[in-house]
Amino acid sequence: MDPAPRERQAGYVCAVAMMCIWVSFIVSGRAGSRTGLPPWDMGLLRYAGSLLAVLPVLLRHGLPRVTLRQVVVIQLTACFGFGLLAYAAFSLAPAAHGAVLIPGGLTFVSALMMWLVFGDRFAGRRAVGLGLTAGGIVLLAWDTFDTAPGAWRGDLLFVAAVICFALYMVAVRHWRIGARDATMTMCLYALPVYLPVWLLLPTRIPQVPPLAVAWQFVMQGVLAVLVANYLFTRAMNVLGPATLTAITSLVPGVAALCGWLLLGERIGAIGAAGIALVCVATALAVTGRPAAAPHVAPGRART
Repeated sequence: MDPAPRERQAGYVCAVAMMCIWVSFIVSGRAGSRTGLPPWDMGLLRYAGSLLAVLPVLLRHGLPRVTLRQVVVIQLTACFGFGLLAYAAFSLAPAAHGAVLIPGGLTFVSALMMWLVFGDRFAGRRAVGLGLTAGGIVLLAWDTFDTAPGAWRGDLLFVAAVICFALYMVAVRHWRIGARDATMTMCLYALPVYLPVWLLLPTRIPQVPPLAVAWQFVMQGVLAVLVANYLFTRAMNVLGPATLTAITSLVPGVAALCGWLLLGERIGAIGAAGIALVCVATALAVTGRPAAAPHVAPGRART
């Protein structure tokens, strides 16, 4: 088999696996706030879990090959910006809002930034898919947002979190940072920076059931940071941001369904129609002609 199709198949596997982790991140993030964990405690579990999980990778491959400027940008955008803003939003808005605004917003914000910075164009069936995604997100939002009218503050925080992650995507593509180096950078340096700040805040971790704390440690730290960000960056380098964000646009529907089943957040007929539209949009995007994506060798970065 030609290496290029094989690499694209690996990219699709990474994208689908990452999508499943994102769904779990959204549902678990909301569940964590409902168990009494404030955003700063969720952040501690996220950064501590990711640091512990990345140590075997560090022992095998050494420190990531990135500059200090790249470390700072990755920490401020994908690490602290996205993570803490999202956890703060989950404390104010239902999981269904995060299911709509995080992946759905990322589809449009990343497309806009890639167009402004790199001149990427979204024509043909991908343009149609983007329009259908917009329609599906509007329908799903219409069906879910009226159940929590006071959650607009959390919604604004979700949008801010999305902007941070889209900036991370632009930076990684501009600097051509490989998936391993980008992910290790997120995992290694966050806790040492964050821990002194967390020690000044009141914690509720001792009051939360140990199993719930352990689950958030694994879900938010190991899976949502180490595994998901490696999968995301590798899939973006192989498939390109257009196809990847089209696949992630499936997350609103899947996460909304999980929120309905696990957290009791209903989905009506309008929301179901929105989910169907997003599924059609994703099918159009991923079956179109592959968009050019810069190949990045693992561990290589441009300064």
